[in-house]
Amino acid sequence: MASLTLAEGGIETLFGTQDENLRKIERGFHVVLAARGTELIVSGDDPDRVASAERFMSALSGLLEQGYRFKPGDVQTALRVALDNPEASLAEFFLADGLLAAARRMVQPRTLNQQAYMKAMLDYDIVISIGPAG
Repeated sequence: MASLTLAEGGIETLFGTQDENLRKIERGFHVVLAARGTELIVSGDDPDRVASAERFMSALSGLLEQGYRFKPGDVQTALRVALDNPEASLAEFFLADGLLAAARRMVQPRTLNQQAYMKAMLDYDIVISIGPAG
């Protein structure tokens, strides 16, 4: 069991509607999360999973402290990134030059490979990609 204190500002965007994001994190890491205000308790059978979930929640709290406000789907994206590559920095993923303005809305990567592709589009005049779309 591990306990941590989360950043207060924007915590409602992290937890989601009726704590739906916490439930997704529980399923992803196979742990149990109990929140009371800004205090979060992470418990589970496997100490490695508990430690991973604690690091993940600490990284998300760090994003809140830096002023990032989670939009719908951001926690699911962060969870996918963390499970695919545990050494990936969520701060770099969400706060880096990962956003491109499209004609009507902002385009944001959902995986590390998409982030690398978007960075290549910014760095090079021509980027050729192959493979299925979606």
